[in-house]
Amino acid sequence: MLKPELHHFKRAALEVSKHGDNDTLPFDMDVRFCGDEAEALATIAYGFYNELRDSQAAKDNHERISALHIHSERLLAPSGPTGFRVVTKIHLFWNIYLNGLAIAVAEALEPQRSPCVHSYRFLSDGGEQLFDATRSWRAFKEATVSQASIAGDEAVIVQTDISSFYEHVSHHYIENLINTLGGDAGPVSKQVNALLSKLFAGRSFGLPVGGQGARILAELFLNRVDAALTSRGVQWNRYVDDYVLIAANTAPKKTTSYL
Repeated sequence: MLKPELHHFKRAALEVSKHGDNDTLPFDMDVRFCGDEAEALATIAYGFYNELRDSQAAKDNHERISALHIHSERLLAPSGPTGFRVVTKIHLFWNIYLNGLAIAVAEALEPQRSPCVHSYRFLSDGGEQLFDATRSWRAFKEATVSQASIAGDEAVIVQTDISSFYEHVSHHYIENLINTLGGDAGPVSKQVNALLSKLFAGRSFGLPVGGQGARILAELFLNRVDAALTSRGVQWNRYVDDYVLIAANTAPKKTTSYL
């Protein structure tokens, strides 16, 4: 059940102080401040969340955030030896706030996730490390090789990814998926929708690349795809938006005729 608490926001602040507010960019000076004042920042964030959640008007959860100035920057960061990608740098407080809500989402979502997913598996121990380091790209590839070897030499293996995935995630779908988690899902979904809309200048799609909150929301989005594949009997493994599908070859076998 989804229920943001003070410890979710504190964990978000400590994670930022340990790993930075955006892992595609250099550390800022305020990261040290974030670690020193993690308790105070978390208390402010949790207090604001409670104020919105307890408002008599449910729409306040969206409208109050929509009325605020939430500073962010769209920047270019290196991607490989010759390329760049657009990343989003969010004001420190709002980064903590979004990540705190997302950590609560991850806690509610994790029991529903398939073991075939190898990306960003949430650790509930409350430490600064949000995700299980053993569930990695390497683990994804090893599981794929193992599953393919069991399927046999004639198995059909499809490797694919979702093109420009982060840029096209619908905020309305994210809101609807959060609403399936129970508890405080209503106010959380409205607030997350409003924050994403502010970060993308009013557009209704896109996740801010580089932060942990976006990673969790991306996993929430793809969890529905994972469930659909499983329900149809497909063997699969996934790391973020990279899928490997494994199936038996159902094509009729060729026969040799000597006539």
